[in-house]
Amino acid sequence: MGVHTMSGGGSGGGGALSRQGSVYSLTLNEVESHLGEPLRSMNLDDLLRTVAGRKRGASAGADRVVEKTVERRQKRMIKNRESAARSRARKQAYTNELENKISRLEEENQRLREQKAVADFSTFPSCVDFLKAFLTQKLEPVMQIVPQPEPKQQLRRTNSASF
Repeated sequence: MGVHTMSGGGSGGGGALSRQGSVYSLTLNEVESHLGEPLRSMNLDDLLRTVAGRKRGASAGADRVVEKTVERRQKRMIKNRESAARSRARKQAYTNELENKISRLEEENQRLREQKAVADFSTFPSCVDFLKAFLTQKLEPVMQIVPQPEPKQQLRRTNSASF
């Protein structure tokens, strides 16, 4: 059995036509199964009454289907909005947590720098003492080699003259 389409693209015979040639993309078999009886046995008035009756009955069913679809879409949109709001709230909480952590770490960093400065300053005198001892130790052999200068002769005043 060939596929017939409602487009009338052939002689109406048994030639197999594709759905692409159909205006409504329906095959003859689909239309007949939808109407419940073969098209060949109906005259035009019967066909129009059948189609009109189906449309009225189908429109109520189609309205229910459309209503359900719209309702499902609305529920999905509401759920998506709620999910997006929860996601934004989580992101905001995480951002706040990171900002608090940054503040704590900056304060700790400042405190540690101050402690280090105090520690460096408190070890400064011991560093000076260490350097003095080191230089004295290294300069001792040099001082022995270099002759000591003779003391300069100084004039001493024994009497003050009164003028």
